[in-house]
Amino acid sequence: MNYNTPALWDALWRDPSYRRDDLYRLERERLSIRWQRIEQAIEKQFGTFEGRHIIELGAGAGKIALLCALRGGHITLVDYSEKALDRAKTLFGNFGINVDLRLADVLHLPEDLLSKYDVSMSFGLTEHFLAGNRLQANKAHFEVLRPEGIAFIAVPNRHNPPYMVYKAVSEKLGTWKYGEEYPYSRSELVSICTELGIDNFSFFGDSFWDSFRFINPLHGLPKKLGRKPRRELGSPLDAYFSYSLVLQAKKPSSEA
Repeated sequence: MNYNTPALWDALWRDPSYRRDDLYRLERERLSIRWQRIEQAIEKQFGTFEGRHIIELGAGAGKIALLCALRGGHITLVDYSEKALDRAKTLFGNFGINVDLRLADVLHLPEDLLSKYDVSMSFGLTEHFLAGNRLQANKAHFEVLRPEGIAFIAVPNRHNPPYMVYKAVSEKLGTWKYGEEYPYSRSELVSICTELGIDNFSFFGDSFWDSFRFINPLHGLPKKLGRKPRRELGSPLDAYFSYSLVLQAKKPSSEA
């Protein structure tokens, strides 16, 4: 098994094919139903992105954080892979946007990051942990928030059939390269919220129909043919069976 270490993620983020794809992936994310839902939630809570302090944990290249920056947010990216932060610096630099890059472990965040942000987020982070570390990785999203700040925690959904088939086959063939990864159910996330004292939460997802890319051998063909991504439409299935299960939760007020 490939254990989760900075070296493993450095190797992944060093891959030049990922670097070439960054701008395409950014545009694809901008048109995704997941981003549309995040955008709506932040605007509903704060009215605007302008001046909001937003942190992405386990950020990688920080694509969704960059979309927030393009709307006026002040961004901090945290990752324990130097190569990931190098990628993020390049991507943000392409748009002339300054970003606060922090080399740190989400399980041991620096004190100066705590209780500082309006929005925290991660997209493929906490599923790499088990037991107490799994709880702490989720808790970190609330530790960095101000009272009534909101967290978006996106994780692989154990009830998404295409992803589960892809993962099982990749692990059997020895081609899986994303380290230890333990997908979630909605009920597990509810239990975590209960344990952390979070009672204001809901779920949404990315596009269920898009998840069939995991088992479609031709899914990369439109990009190779130079076709631009298309805006995604959502469905009621997304919050239950999509690949990316997103927990949206609000930190209680200080008076609560």
